[in-house]
Amino acid sequence: MKRAWSKTKECKDDERRAKRKELIDRLGGKCQFCGYNKCEAALDFHHRDDRTKRFNVASGMCRSMEDLIKETNKCLLLCANCHRELHLWYNKYKPK
Repeated sequence: MKRAWSKTKECKDDERRAKRKELIDRLGGKCQFCGYNKCEAALDFHHRDDRTKRFNVASGMCRSMEDLIKETNKCLLLCANCHRELHLWYNKYKPK
């Protein structure tokens, strides 16, 4: 059984890049914390609430654009640095 996010003939690298670019643009095109926008590869989709997460956006680019838009509407667009810092902060101060 093939996984939904595996690369198929219908989902080429160019299509994946175009979808990622569109999703990044829809979320403002820059890190929502610090404003970084120099390299799209350094921008991550961070789910605001993991309980609503259906799939990982970065590995789900072969899904329909409709599904991707619904999922990224639950996300913040963060640069890799802010994303890592957010996770470190959360792990340090999360309620016990």
